Amino acid sequence: MSTFGITFRCGDSGTINICGPQKDRQRKADWHAANHVCEDCYRAEREAALAAKKAQGAAKADATESAESLPALLGSEAQIAWARSIRAEALGGLLLADECMAQRIAAGTDPAARQQATAIWATVCENLRGQASAKWWIEHRREASFDSAGEAIYATAEESWAGWLVAGEGVRELRNK
Repeated sequence: MSTFGITFRCGDSGTINICGPQKDRQRKADWHAANHVCEDCYRAEREAALAAKKAQGAAKADATESAESLPALLGSEAQIAWARSIRAEALGGLLLADECMAQRIAAGTDPAARQQATAIWATVCENLRGQASAKWWIEHRREASFDSAGEAIYATAEESWAGWLVAGEGVRELRNK
């Protein structure tokens, strides 16, 4: 192993240890100098990227909260900050799930079943939009991805049979009740 003094891409100087054949060490040192930044600059870049990601999440949460007229979350400051981003993502998925559920419900032939399924779905959406506990959003963050309508129903519906809507057989099942 050999120690090389190099000037990193960021302009700072430092030393690196390089192993391998003697003939390859200078080439590796030159590659490190051209492609890497020093540890301090790397940490600063990582922190800046994390801060930008948090700011983007906060902006998305602000937009969702104002567009949906959502209640203020209750909890500690840290819980609220985390839950706001979870809720914004979940409700974005809920809009997609809402379109999917509307299509599934409309595909039913029995008006009573369609009306019942519409009422269940409206209750699910209302319950999610009205959820004000930051703790709840954090505890249900995995279910709250709401990539499918089913996760939303299972996360909030009180009726155990509401999950049948997810399987694409919901309207048929409701008709047979």
